[in-house]
Amino acid sequence: MRRLYLWSSTSPATKQSASCSGDNIIQGNIRSAADAYREQGAGAKILLKAVLDPQRFGVPELDGKRVLQIEEKPASPKSEYAVIGIYMYDARVFEIIKTLKPSGRGELKLPTLTMPISSAAK
Repeated sequence: MRRLYLWSSTSPATKQSASCSGDNIIQGNIRSAADAYREQGAGAKILLKAVLDPQRFGVPELDGKRVLQIEEKPASPKSEYAVIGIYMYDARVFEIIKTLKPSGRGELKLPTLTMPISSAAK
């Protein structure tokens, strides 16, 4: 994943990007979310879905529509939503990804990228 983002950042035209976790099945169309993100113009967008069993997923803690943090498989979820694995970022992602440390499994976690971008978004 790191190589993909660094390669994408070499294009001066790259202002926004999207990423999808490879282990998800998406039912439906994400076009309206992508259009809304283009209108948003900056920051990050994480797609969420209300589920009956959020403790099985990454769960956002929300303040209105703003994601404060994401907790992986919490025993006591702070919302009824699951992070479905589609993320949209502005160009700051290319600098932030360079500062991330891989997880114990050697992976760069996409939700980790979202928090600094969301925090800086106005």
